[in-house]
Amino acid sequence: MHFFKKRPAIVILTFVLVTILCVLGNNFTFMLLQSSVPVPPTPVPPSTLAVRNNSNQGNENMVVCSAGATEKFLQITPRTSTTTNKAPASASASASASSNNNDGGNMTAAVMYNLQQMLDKKLCLSFVQQQKFFMVKDRVLAWVNNQTDDKRQSLLYETGKGPRSFAMILNERYAFRHIYKNGGTTVAVQTRQAGHAHIPRSGMEGRRLLATVRDPIEHFLSGWAECGIRQKTGEVDPDQNLNDRIQIYLNFVQDCVKTKRIGLRGPCICATHSLPQTNFLLDVLDQHHHTFDPLLDLVGDLREIPQVLELGGFAFNASLKNARNGSEDELKNAMFPARDARRSLSNETIMNLCEFVALDYYLLDFEPPSACLEKITSDIASIKNTVYPCPESPLLPPE
Repeated sequence: MHFFKKRPAIVILTFVLVTILCVLGNNFTFMLLQSSVPVPPTPVPPSTLAVRNNSNQGNENMVVCSAGATEKFLQITPRTSTTTNKAPASASASASASSNNNDGGNMTAAVMYNLQQMLDKKLCLSFVQQQKFFMVKDRVLAWVNNQTDDKRQSLLYETGKGPRSFAMILNERYAFRHIYKNGGTTVAVQTRQAGHAHIPRSGMEGRRLLATVRDPIEHFLSGWAECGIRQKTGEVDPDQNLNDRIQIYLNFVQDCVKTKRIGLRGPCICATHSLPQTNFLLDVLDQHHHTFDPLLDLVGDLREIPQVLELGGFAFNASLKNARNGSEDELKNAMFPARDARRSLSNETIMNLCEFVALDYYLLDFEPPSACLEKITSDIASIKNTVYPCPESPLLPPE
């Protein structure tokens, strides 16, 4: 002890050396741990991706994916909550996606990685769906939960798809969330699981979810045609035109929802095919609490389903024929011409359809028909100003 009192410089030097050795030891241990864990590519925010693409306009292999409706949705004035919950202060899609405490709060590393992959592979249709859904979903859900009971219940409800009809396994990483009329038959054929394709949610075993989406009204009409053939819920009456038949079918589906008979035995079991797509992506905790499924991190456009499946690590086989292709079903096309029906709809029927599938227009990047554009735009303006708690969960790496 007497020795160190007479030599304070040695004490200080010893302390410094010990500290340096500890730091180096910890760093070395951390590097060893890192080297044993595969690290995915660092996700790049959409703003950076856009700049990167715009700076390479002379390269024909580069592509610029427009933000579509997402950019319009997020052009908002930053608001500050008067409560203890902080509101996101985002003014653009690029600002949202690059921060964890704004509208892009749930743009996790896995979501961002998939977004980057979509851009790199020129999947612009899927890019805008992925970007908008994950940027706005929490704000939309907060707005819906603040509506009257009748309004909320008309937007958020169970699809009636039992636990056994949840998803189809693609590989060890992903399962395909089966939204009816959104590629389920294609995936069943591709995975050679026709007839026993579905697994319950409890059978996910660590997999993530991917899903495909399409134009909301086209999706509804495709369900109308499917149910018309399956259960004669839209039987052809020579005295009824297409507009009247579709309005009657819409009333039928809404009644199934209101009376909570969706998915039950009887005619309503087929009505599930025309429910808004984003209801399939909900995780219903109870009748008063909803969230979106935390396993979901990839939402693509149905028109790009081969490439979307490949993003999930599944090799799409283009040589496999789809056994149930609606465009090849002559009877269905003759009796229930879903592709032509839209041109026959009155503005009133279109307004009613838009109201029924409104949640899809809030969450997905599809332009509403002119007949209901003002109403959907008005709702979105209200959604923009909704104050909701910022997600505080850390970014999760892709699995």
